[in-house]
Amino acid sequence: MNRRPGKPRAVICLAAGKSQLVVIRKAKELGLSVIAVDRNPAAPGFQLADERIIASTYEAAPILSELSRFMNGYEIVGVVNRSSGPPVVTAADLSENLGLPGTAPEIARRVIDKERLKEVFRDSSVRVPRGQSISGLAELSEPQVEFPCVVRPALSLIGKSGVRLVAERETLPQAIQQAREVSFNGRVMVEEFICGYNLSLYGFVQNGELQPLVLIDELNGSSPVGDVKGVGMVVPSRFRHSEESRRIEAAARHAVARLGIGTSVCYLSFRCPTGGEPTLIEMHLDMGADLLLDELLPASTGFDFFTYFIRGLTGQRLNPAAFNPKPVALLYGDRTEAKCERSFHLLPAETRDELDRRILSEEENIHA
Repeated sequence: MNRRPGKPRAVICLAAGKSQLVVIRKAKELGLSVIAVDRNPAAPGFQLADERIIASTYEAAPILSELSRFMNGYEIVGVVNRSSGPPVVTAADLSENLGLPGTAPEIARRVIDKERLKEVFRDSSVRVPRGQSISGLAELSEPQVEFPCVVRPALSLIGKSGVRLVAERETLPQAIQQAREVSFNGRVMVEEFICGYNLSLYGFVQNGELQPLVLIDELNGSSPVGDVKGVGMVVPSRFRHSEESRRIEAAARHAVARLGIGTSVCYLSFRCPTGGEPTLIEMHLDMGADLLLDELLPASTGFDFFTYFIRGLTGQRLNPAAFNPKPVALLYGDRTEAKCERSFHLLPAETRDELDRRILSEEENIHA
């Protein structure tokens, strides 16, 4: 892409809904123009953006076609995305076609699909769950299934949707059907249950090098039939500055290197027992929209992750982030009728021990 000096620098923002408002504002605070993309002509982000493209964020080709209208007026310097699933691939396609910081589309396709992601790490130092990938019950090799097991969509768009802890063989068909119904590609993972804690590592990959930023404890609960739901998130992690955290960071670096990720936000979810080895459950190459960047991490760290990520995605060399997380939990309520919106409240404390006591006094169904 030919760049002319003097033109306004702009970023492409995939989607322009409520979750993207903060991203658009942060980009503009950095002096960047914003070209927002959304299939909804009434998306609120269009009111803040400098230019708009009415198109689906699931396909790059129509967006690239529309972008030709803006090439003479802007120097496009990056692509920002908060959405999981297909928009991750779209962001990669746009970055590759426009010569922008990003990662290869084929890598993005592997990351969003849990089945393909697991294949990458076979015979590697990164541990992943044992299990089977199927499109229906008929493909399942039942003698290989040990109970309890975990059933999940291979490619999901919303959090824990379709994830179930299955304790008995009799309920396995229903769990598979439920996961298949919400799987974007119609495939389902039936995996071993791993004892331990759920943790997530937020980081940023720049030119293939992972900079770990913060380790977060996930709090999950389950319904009487085993449907897994996200209850909340806690910072700092119980494993902060521990041997477990060093193992998680090492596994994350190995995963980034094995995949060949170039430049991207990187969010890796692990299951890790005390004193044990971490198991990689899934990865994300988007900023995410579970209120971590909007609420929890600002309350705990005072650090502006949005600005940090946007700078990295537009090619600025990032210095290591420095902050000391204070104990804060973000506890989710029920989702509202509006898409993807959920109630929540923040729970601060002076120490992690005090925070754990306060969490347990409020949420009796937490299974950390």
